[in-house]
Amino acid sequence: MKKILLIRLGSDTPLPNEMSIITQLSENMRFPAIGLPMSGLGVLSFFYTKFNPSDILGLYRAVEEETGDTLPIIVIDLEGDGGVVGFDKYMNFDMLIEKFDTQIANYLAESGDAPEPETNSITQVTTLQLDDILDLINTRGGIEKLTADERARLEELTK
Repeated sequence: MKKILLIRLGSDTPLPNEMSIITQLSENMRFPAIGLPMSGLGVLSFFYTKFNPSDILGLYRAVEEETGDTLPIIVIDLEGDGGVVGFDKYMNFDMLIEKFDTQIANYLAESGDAPEPETNSITQVTTLQLDDILDLINTRGGIEKLTADERARLEELTK
């Protein structure tokens, strides 16, 4: 018997076909499967099963073919080495990171623990080179995240 943690990204409402998979996977087990919605991210499920992670991926792939839906999942065998042992090749990391980043930012804003934006003194901004500003854009997640002084410096450097 394996202890499985399954993360299915997308809708945080369990899909009908997904419920039948989880029921099949946890059939005849001592404890029922537990599914928790992850607001805006998907569903997190815990269950005991006799199936291997590759078998679990296969069941989800069969439903994808049947319904035409993509169900990006990560399967972790908690009894194994603790690593990810089943991984959906259709996983979109950019989407995943963006969703988690948005969720964390929303949580921090609601809790009042949002970090103050980075500030640079005028002297520091006027010494920035183009590579420095491009690094800031990359690190912060977009040109719109630059301060007004940093944007002015970027315009100055790209004339």
